[in-house]
Amino acid sequence: MSFVVDPVFTVAAACALALVLALGAVEKLADFGRFQGAVGEYRILPSVAVPVFAALVVALELAASVLLVVPGCTPFGVIAAWLLLALVSLGLGINLARGRTDLDCGCGGAGQRISWSLLWRNAGLALLGLFALATTDGRALGGADLALIGAAALVWASLYRAADQLLASATLMRRAHA
Repeated sequence: MSFVVDPVFTVAAACALALVLALGAVEKLADFGRFQGAVGEYRILPSVAVPVFAALVVALELAASVLLVVPGCTPFGVIAAWLLLALVSLGLGINLARGRTDLDCGCGGAGQRISWSLLWRNAGLALLGLFALATTDGRALGGADLALIGAAALVWASLYRAADQLLASATLMRRAHA
């Protein structure tokens, strides 16, 4: 038995994930020095590897975001997104296990600290990728479908960004009350 969905849902999921990844890459590129610093603070890689790994993360985000929206390439985009999510989640998990929670995650702008919530967020993004791979009924998409896909992707990406801001605000509030 397979789960078959309307293609609007799979394309919207792929577009939402692509948008989240593209916005993350743009944010990192806008202040690449800060992002490199955040990667270095994880203290997992030798310092000479930090710039290379930081560039790899951004390249993987950009590649995944493009592949997710190119017809026929969505599975490759999902795999790239999963690889990225696995790498950053591994770094988060290692530092959370070390008890190092006062680190800039490097993912949500200045002020976003690593937390278990970020691992759950990454799991949600991975599930979004899984939904982008669901079997569809093969129905052709029309103009109204494309408008709905665009709106759904914007809503999902906006909810993701709002959740990121809430996590960052919670970190700042915990600091203020500590």
